[in-house]
Amino acid sequence: MDYYFMVRDVSSAKRFELRIQMVLCAQRQGIRAAARCFRTTRNTVRTWLRRYQEQGASALADQSRAPKRIPHKTSEVVARKVRRLRKSFPRWSVDRLGAHFELGCSRNAAHRIIKQAGLVRPRRKKPRHRNDLRAQKARLRPFEKIQFDTKELRDLPRYARWMRLGHLPKYQYTARDVRTGATYFAFAQTNDGFQAALFAGYVLYHLKLSGIKLGATTVQTDNGTEFVGGGAKRNALRTLFEEVVLYFTGREVNRIFPGACRSQSDVESFHRLVEEELYEVEDLRTETELLGKARTYQMYFNHYRKNLYKGGKTPRDILLEIVKTASSASLTLPPIRLESLPLHLLPQVGHDVPGLVKLSPVGG
Repeated sequence: MDYYFMVRDVSSAKRFELRIQMVLCAQRQGIRAAARCFRTTRNTVRTWLRRYQEQGASALADQSRAPKRIPHKTSEVVARKVRRLRKSFPRWSVDRLGAHFELGCSRNAAHRIIKQAGLVRPRRKKPRHRNDLRAQKARLRPFEKIQFDTKELRDLPRYARWMRLGHLPKYQYTARDVRTGATYFAFAQTNDGFQAALFAGYVLYHLKLSGIKLGATTVQTDNGTEFVGGGAKRNALRTLFEEVVLYFTGREVNRIFPGACRSQSDVESFHRLVEEELYEVEDLRTETELLGKARTYQMYFNHYRKNLYKGGKTPRDILLEIVKTASSASLTLPPIRLESLPLHLLPQVGHDVPGLVKLSPVGG
């Protein structure tokens, strides 16, 4: 049998033994005779004989076929940068890292570096197929539909530690425009209708001052009591939150069906993102630090953060693409403590028809 077929289907130990016999045969009878005996080429015999003479018997074992030098291999400097970015943003995909940073290598190379470093997150179980609503959302106008929701911050381990030590707020109030993805948020110590109404007035008044026409705006919420109330609903009265929304938009609040949580998917997605990119990354020790870093994140999210779900565009890109005369300042609203807001953003509720007091600029 030819040498080629003998070494193809045997173990590495058998191949080593066969090459030892070939070398010994070549030393005793010569290269030509060994080639005839093992039914292979003289070059093959020469190769193994030379390795044996230069390096000894260990050189007859199987050797790696990988190239000794790879000119286009990613440098260690780039690899360190990719690993550092992955550790800084552990929940970001390679695509998102590449969209925000100059990695210096291809997507596949970055993924290989992350995988070799053991920084790949375990895959979640694939969810069942859901309808892709991107086409429907793309037909909306900017600020045509705004989702409001609250996020409890006490269950975030990294933040909760500083929350207890620094008496930081326990709740985040959030509003997100469905079309552009632009988001506004603020903080409060309590989760109730009073703070929700203050937040609605803060956001909607800002949009009004920025030139946004709110007559076609629909505000959507879940069925939380801070939005829809408790006892007030049994008396068929509007809540304070609903009064504020009605004043600014001329429309009633749109409540989702109970249990239809996906109807609030846009604002819920932001809650996941802000948790991954702010609360799990930063040490927010004091209220000053919280508000400062939250303001930076709000600016970054609305002006610079590319949304891969929306074609890799930022909220600012989408707004100016649809409404070329729009002011990008409408996307900047500093997160604040709602307890610090003046009460002129709330309606005066009496025994007759409620009405809003005359509005003046915040802080004026």
